[in-house]
Amino acid sequence: MESFETIAQILKTDKDIIKNVAAYAERFSGKINVPDTLVAHMQNAVQATCRALAIPQDAGSKQVWDSLEQKVAQHETLLRAAIGIGNEWADESYQKVLDFAYAYVKPGRGLFLKNEKAIELVRQNPPVEIMRFLGYSDVEAMIQNENIFDIFSSLRFGENQQWLNTVFFKPYADLQPSDFEERDVQIRTLPQKYASLAQSFIKKKYHNLSHLKELGLLFIIPNAWHQAGQLMKITTLAVHYLYEISFYADIVKQYAADTDSFAQKLISLLRGDVLEPKIGLSSSDWLITQRYLEKEDPFEIGLMVAHVNPESVHWAKAQKTFSSVSPEFALWNDLDWVGWEYKDEAGQQNLVSFNLTDIAMSLADVDKKKYTYHQREALWNKLFASYYGEDVLEQKIKENIASGIIKL
Repeated sequence: MESFETIAQILKTDKDIIKNVAAYAERFSGKINVPDTLVAHMQNAVQATCRALAIPQDAGSKQVWDSLEQKVAQHETLLRAAIGIGNEWADESYQKVLDFAYAYVKPGRGLFLKNEKAIELVRQNPPVEIMRFLGYSDVEAMIQNENIFDIFSSLRFGENQQWLNTVFFKPYADLQPSDFEERDVQIRTLPQKYASLAQSFIKKKYHNLSHLKELGLLFIIPNAWHQAGQLMKITTLAVHYLYEISFYADIVKQYAADTDSFAQKLISLLRGDVLEPKIGLSSSDWLITQRYLEKEDPFEIGLMVAHVNPESVHWAKAQKTFSSVSPEFALWNDLDWVGWEYKDEAGQQNLVSFNLTDIAMSLADVDKKKYTYHQREALWNKLFASYYGEDVLEQKIKENIASGIIKL
């Protein structure tokens, strides 16, 4: 099988789309034979990982998945020791996870919404459901007695989404650069009382972390996990979110230079707008896909066309950072984009992801579902970066995320 076909098969697209990407990229970058080099690199990474895990060459997809998940489970035991938490979740465990992630990422300062502006937004449109849950009939009493970061965090899981979009977020259209200030990224464990309010959110997301880009806040909701793979997933997600907050803070700084378009671009950024794709073999353009579309629709047409994903940029950094924590974890370095097809027990070809996040999610999934979408999106990024460089990948996303398209 040609390298074009191998890459296309993994990405679930057409080989002619990959050929078109390569043809244009060769002209712009001067680099040739990138697909061949990429597939050879992937094969070497797969073989080296399989040797390290003592996986035989004739292994099927189930054996490879099982071996990868077993290694994640082993590393999760080491991760508990590195973080300093026991087998049982305690009150201090949640903050320790955040502190651990923060210490390794060391996020810089960013441009974030001022506390007084956040308070003004709450006062302007009081979150009735959260007030009722907390036992307040007066918004001023809630503002006086509750942390504004806790109130804003609880909006993610305590209020109706339609109300948030049509009422609470409406005044965002009037935000100006002067409503923001430069400060440190914040990490916070929400008080235990919010845990019951967040149960439907946790059940849907199957994790207890979230972040607010406009506030520069990463928060965790107290929730004890006993499923293998969850600690790995949550810890690496915390690292990912910290990189993501800093990434978007840089973009907000760029937007602040133009007051007239600031609010419009900010809202689009926070929504994660995705451009409607058009398939064409005569274009050198790359779309910027801010979300994991495969989670919403595995057959989304935007997954087939040339695109890059900022989420995968943050995950690549997170996996690299995690790999540096211990020599044991070095196994996962530069595997975020690696995947390979193996035969299942019925003789059908199935993709096995060597992406740490996909493996941890698969291990943690109670229905034993196998996840591969992080790897596929990382491979699209890797293809772009192989021609133009990782720094250019990140720079181009930041410069063009408002338009949703990179024109080369």
